[in-house]
Amino acid sequence: LQGFVSSTQAHGGRPAWYYLPFLIVGGLPAVLHLPALARDCWQRRDLDRGTILLLSWLVGGSLFFTAAGSKLPTYLWPVLPPLAVLAALPWSRLLAGTLHPAARTALAAAVHGAAPAATLVLPAVAAGCHRFADVRVPWHGWLLIVAVAPACLVPLWCWRSRRYGSCLAAGAAATVVQTMVCLPFLLAPY
Repeated sequence: LQGFVSSTQAHGGRPAWYYLPFLIVGGLPAVLHLPALARDCWQRRDLDRGTILLLSWLVGGSLFFTAAGSKLPTYLWPVLPPLAVLAALPWSRLLAGTLHPAARTALAAAVHGAAPAATLVLPAVAAGCHRFADVRVPWHGWLLIVAVAPACLVPLWCWRSRRYGSCLAAGAAATVVQTMVCLPFLLAPY
């Protein structure tokens, strides 16, 4: 309890905004889908109890950890599940045919922005680890990275083909594959 209410810990004294970058970057790609959910709820003028509960968990939990005297990025993990479920709601409504057209436009913007940007994430993480964390990526690792990165464009192709279920599945698969390719290089020194 003392570690929570005071900044006496080695990781204490962090600024109030400390968790914001971790929530945004750590919540990718889920945070990109929240504007579509907000737009859908606004257009419907309807916020069901489940969505209110998830929003309360996300916002309340984030504020709770922000108020703490000591902060670590891993402390934020309990607020990531509601973020993921909230991000899934516009997709669920799209597949059910109940997503408001304005929210569909917001979801399309997320897909059209995220898919091309995601092709750069894997090479950027590898280059950043190589440059700043002294993690050496071998030549075969770079070859794998270059081969896997374009897979992030598959969700965009599926969206343009109006195959929304395939778009969602391809996006999830691309995220998992990128994570599985990154982890061995990031964890190798440890």
